[in-house]
Amino acid sequence: MTAVFNPHNLQVDINALTGRLALKQTETALSKSIRNLSSGIRIHSAKDDPAGFTAATAMQTEITSTNQAVKNAERANSVIATVDNALAHLDSLMNDLRGLVTQAASTGGESPETLASLQLQADAVLSSIDFISAATKFNDQKLLDGSLDFTTFGLDKNAISKLVVNQANFLGRTEKDISVQVFEPPQQAALYYPYGALKSDTTLDIGGTGGYQSFSFDKEATVWDIADAVNRYRDSTGVAAVVRAEAIPGSLILTSNGLDNDIILTASVAGRAAGNAVVRFTAPKDGNDTLSLNFTEGYGNTPCIIEVVLQTDQTGASVTTAAQVADLINTSPLLKDGFGNGRFNAALPEKAAGSGIVQPFNQIAYYGDPKQSNQLQFLAPQNSPKIRFVSEPNSPLSLSEQSVVADDGTVTKDLIVHLETDRNGLVRTTANDLVRFFDYPSDENSQEILKKLGISVSVVDSLNSNLPCAADPPNGAGVLVPTYNGDCPPQDVNAFPDIVFGSYAASDFPTESPPAADNLGAVLIGASDGEGLGITFYSVEYGSQEFVSVLPFPTTDFPLTDNSGIRTDKTYGKDIVAQINGQWANGNGRIASACVSDLDIAVTVNPENYFQTTGFRISGGGTLLQLGQDAVSEQQARIGIPSVHSTALGGTNGYLSQLRTGEPFDLLTDTAQAYQIVMDVTKQIAELRGRLGAFQKNQVETVMNHHLDSIEIESGAKSGIADVDFAAQSSEMARQQVLMQANISVLQMNSQRTQMLLGLLQG
Repeated sequence: MTAVFNPHNLQVDINALTGRLALKQTETALSKSIRNLSSGIRIHSAKDDPAGFTAATAMQTEITSTNQAVKNAERANSVIATVDNALAHLDSLMNDLRGLVTQAASTGGESPETLASLQLQADAVLSSIDFISAATKFNDQKLLDGSLDFTTFGLDKNAISKLVVNQANFLGRTEKDISVQVFEPPQQAALYYPYGALKSDTTLDIGGTGGYQSFSFDKEATVWDIADAVNRYRDSTGVAAVVRAEAIPGSLILTSNGLDNDIILTASVAGRAAGNAVVRFTAPKDGNDTLSLNFTEGYGNTPCIIEVVLQTDQTGASVTTAAQVADLINTSPLLKDGFGNGRFNAALPEKAAGSGIVQPFNQIAYYGDPKQSNQLQFLAPQNSPKIRFVSEPNSPLSLSEQSVVADDGTVTKDLIVHLETDRNGLVRTTANDLVRFFDYPSDENSQEILKKLGISVSVVDSLNSNLPCAADPPNGAGVLVPTYNGDCPPQDVNAFPDIVFGSYAASDFPTESPPAADNLGAVLIGASDGEGLGITFYSVEYGSQEFVSVLPFPTTDFPLTDNSGIRTDKTYGKDIVAQINGQWANGNGRIASACVSDLDIAVTVNPENYFQTTGFRISGGGTLLQLGQDAVSEQQARIGIPSVHSTALGGTNGYLSQLRTGEPFDLLTDTAQAYQIVMDVTKQIAELRGRLGAFQKNQVETVMNHHLDSIEIESGAKSGIADVDFAAQSSEMARQQVLMQANISVLQMNSQRTQMLLGLLQG
């Protein structure tokens, strides 16, 4: 029998079922509200809010990882703090050791027993340093014994004298390749004095980054004396000096009047013996169809003689070019040694073709002073006249001849050079001006005189006094001075005697006109077996912060030039310019350093072994610190902590262990060097503390603070998703309670109605 749907059907009470369903739903919602309010969490499982559950779960994972990253950073902070504490003790010990070395340096005020006691104390300090190196640990990991330093492979220690790897991230690999490319090497500050002696008593005020010191020298002092004096104060001034001494080949400029006809002749082998040679050009007056060369070998102090016999026309005039003479000297079998090598080299000046005609000569004379940039070399044929420089107010540069009657009645003619002067009588003619005038006479009379006499002139290089210059060099800018008869005292202390021709058979560079002698020819000059040729004043260290200052008095007698040849009394060094792994490095003297996301490195190059590119590998080592929340290489830091054992602390001046008893720099042997080592180590420890402190502050603590901020933000975001809203949930629970009471009341009313129906049926 099928029941018919009826609200008052006694078999199926639809109202009761509806009320019970509503009551159950209200009970479920009320239970959920009670659960959420009692726990404070809105999402307990994925069914509560699938999207919110996924987001909250991901955030909780991030928060958990970040919390662990904070703990890792705190651990790293503790490691570095432990190292810094140990290094602070080392700082204190180094201060004690510095005091001991300074006290031991006062040998005049301490007894031998006291000095021995100071050495024992120094040994105890070194033992304490070694103990700290071995005993400093964190979680049973030694920190300062070198086990946490980086290891390298393929490092060229001749090119790189010191390598400091502060931090290196291998980016998931087992090693890291490093390339160093040097574009400009570091330079010391340097000033050059180009002469081997002083012209007058001189005072030098010399200074560098360490300080200044004044030196006084008489004119008899040698460059060796000056260098020794400067080097005694190198520690206090930061400036040292070295004598520039080297064997130099003899050389000579073979000049002629006119254009494109100069030849530079140089001995192929340096030294006095090889450069002891005399050269002359002869021109047969009856004509000569063949250019040839005669050679007479020298012996002892007697020079060898090179005679070039010029090709001439029927009048005896030369028709030989400079290029032909140079080729003859370079190819003649007479000028070859036993191995077939040329003993002399003949070259044309730069950009010259050698097409000009050369003139005969067999006499030489000099005028002037290279220090005044006005020294001249004259070449002339046999029996050439004496040359005198004169000056009259407001006169142009010109030549004339003056008859001179000797005591025996013989009449000769002197060559008079009228120097150009202004209306006040001041000479305006420079050495360069005279060279140009001899090549390009401005008046017919001077032109005829030079053509007849065949005298030529060239400037002597004031900065390279072993070699005269061939054509209008910048070194002949000095003004010429009138000459005087050798029998008459000069009125001008800067005047020079009249120029008298003769041969000069010595390889020293002449400082005045040579005496008259046999007409052998012109001697090669400047040959040296290694005498002092000048002084280089240089900074002990390298870099743009280093400088050398040399203030001479009188200034005119002590010319100085920098690396570019510019006259100056102060110059600075240069920092290295380099790239490390393709990134421009910071240059500081010899040190090139780079600090990028995956590498913090400092390379100290060896300036004595210049290189353009070198490479090596960081093959391992360092201590790996996980600073990020993800265990990936980008969120890790690998830092190196070097050994602080006494055998590892130090550098170019020596190592700390060498201060122990019996070692080369103990307090009883060399306190000066010991002091330098102590200062180097003190700086080394300070730099290590500074580097670790910077890593601790700028990376560890910064990352840790970032993580804490991230945790706070992420926790807030997660709370917004997963935690209950107490106001909304409380309101919802109150609503559910009202609904439950309503549901119960409705069910009670429905039950009463059903009872009434049953009562009617029973009645």
